[in-house]
Amino acid sequence: MNFDMGRAWNHAVELIKGSFKLQLVIAGLFILVPSAIAFLIAPEIIVPPENPGSTDIFAPTPEAELGTSLLGFVLSIVQMIGLIAILALMARSRPTVGESLGIALRSLPTLIGVVLLIVIGAIIIAIPFALVFGAGMMGLGSAGGFGSLGVTAIIIAIAALVFFFYIYTRLSMIMPVVVLGGERNVLSTIKDSWRLTGPVAWRLLGFYVLLFIAAIVISFPLGLLIGGASAIGGEAGGAVFAAMLVNLVVSAVLNIVMMGVLAAVFYQLSGTSAPDIAETFQ
Repeated sequence: MNFDMGRAWNHAVELIKGSFKLQLVIAGLFILVPSAIAFLIAPEIIVPPENPGSTDIFAPTPEAELGTSLLGFVLSIVQMIGLIAILALMARSRPTVGESLGIALRSLPTLIGVVLLIVIGAIIIAIPFALVFGAGMMGLGSAGGFGSLGVTAIIIAIAALVFFFYIYTRLSMIMPVVVLGGERNVLSTIKDSWRLTGPVAWRLLGFYVLLFIAAIVISFPLGLLIGGASAIGGEAGGAVFAAMLVNLVVSAVLNIVMMGVLAAVFYQLSGTSAPDIAETFQ
């Protein structure tokens, strides 16, 4: 199997154009509006405080921090439903907004289960790695090899970054497999994503890296805008809110593009052209 980047991008654009207005509506209702409300209630959810460890007497109480955490969790779930619904709109069957939201709600338990399983697996892998890495760094330090210590740390950091992107690539089809493929079994979802991406993993990784760089180029000026607004108007000032709205609109559009890319990659890797794409996994 050969992955064609140009074909995937062109198909993503077509999928986005097919229901862009509806995608914007869902992005507005489930990403933009909830984020704006959360910012008004607890600005630190969107804009982290400059001194999170401050001992100021006006620092938030544990109860307030718990409330902020719960609000952040609810916001994450709402946004996740929106992203799933946006992806569902790109199904071959061309569902309505109501149908796409129904698909999102049915897909949500499976995707939450997948996330929990991946997090548990990551913790299990990370603990022994951290222990070995820490012991190695302490050994180098005690031996006086501080120069080689820094070089080793850089090499390990680069290797870890490559490993992270590779694993992300192999698991990137999880959401399309669930939403567009109709899979509801957590383990089967991970296995299907791993199988689809296996033959083209490195080429697909290069495609994602290019898109990631493009997203950074677009988002960087917005970060500067928010930082400047925060310096002028304070953390919760009107200037920051206006800057955040601009950032959220751009983020919503970028999320739509991301869903279009995932859908296009899924269709290409699965070789799906028929309306009933669930047959791919039967």
